[in-house]
Amino acid sequence: VKACKNFKLTKHSGAYWKGDKENKVLQRIYGVCFETSEDLAKHLELLEEAKRRDHKKLGKELGLFMMSEYARS
Repeated sequence: VKACKNFKLTKHSGAYWKGDKENKVLQRIYGVCFETSEDLAKHLELLEEAKRRDHKKLGKELGLFMMSEYARS
């Protein structure tokens, strides 16, 4: 297996071992890897485009969402 040279770490987070805050915190590291740098760049551009088109973000920006006092959860 050849080592992947075209990678990008996308995010990280912490989690307590077995969900107990008395335990040590484990680090989660997320990333992507591609055979070519062009494929990696294309993937990252697709992710950026998806962020720009996110319906939750656009709905707030365009004032499409509303809350009614009559709608309760």
